[in-house]
Amino acid sequence: MRGITDAELHESVGGILSRFGIDKAEAKKAREKLSVRIGVKPDQEKASEPDERYHIHFISHFSIVDLSIEDALIPTLTIPQQAVYRRLYRLSFGFGRNWCQASIGELQKQCNISARSTVRKAINDLQKAHCIKVISPPIQHKPPVYRVFLPCEMPQFEDVETGVLFLKEKPDPGEFRGLDFRRLKNRRPNFRPLIFDSLDELRRLIFNPLKSKNRRLKINPLDDNTSDNKGLGVTKNEEKTSINSLIKRSFINNSLSGSTNNLFL
Repeated sequence: MRGITDAELHESVGGILSRFGIDKAEAKKAREKLSVRIGVKPDQEKASEPDERYHIHFISHFSIVDLSIEDALIPTLTIPQQAVYRRLYRLSFGFGRNWCQASIGELQKQCNISARSTVRKAINDLQKAHCIKVISPPIQHKPPVYRVFLPCEMPQFEDVETGVLFLKEKPDPGEFRGLDFRRLKNRRPNFRPLIFDSLDELRRLIFNPLKSKNRRLKINPLDDNTSDNKGLGVTKNEEKTSINSLIKRSFINNSLSGSTNNLFL
């Protein structure tokens, strides 16, 4: 059975009205008067539900998240480990660096974990899984400094690729935005993290790759010296060592270490 068309419906309505001796124009006027009396405009269209699908663009108060964290790393972690890692990621990469300083009490509060022992266990497990590393133990009332690793830096995710640069210096935002990264992406669509000592080296890679002296990030297993419970303690040799010197030493000795100032593409 075929459906009735609009023209056929109009003719059928007109036929019914004429059958009862009612003119279509007069019927339309009567319908308009009734609409005005009940407070409905004659030509008012039926209000449809608004489409709530939008493309979101954050202007401020946001940080870029490596998608491999959600796709590769998070499925391998427990709930407390996920909460602690995400918080450490927020405190490090959220401020454009790969390290952060956080106490057990702060992590317990921000991660909404009831027991401090759960936070300590999550930190130790993350260290054993090469997700974080203590590069400076707690000194007096100062909390420890953590080096936070991306999945592409972890030996268990060696095949994960990402678009991240490790810059030893913190460039001027305006000067950094002036670089044409499209040329870099077209040349290396899927490259492993690159380490640069200066912004000039990054410019050479983009505009003159033959003279670039950048070095790729190497994936080597981390040592487990700080993976046990003693990793959060204070040793006599490191008690008077400054945080900056420890970060610098970690950058030089650890092939996984990039920079304390990271920028994403």
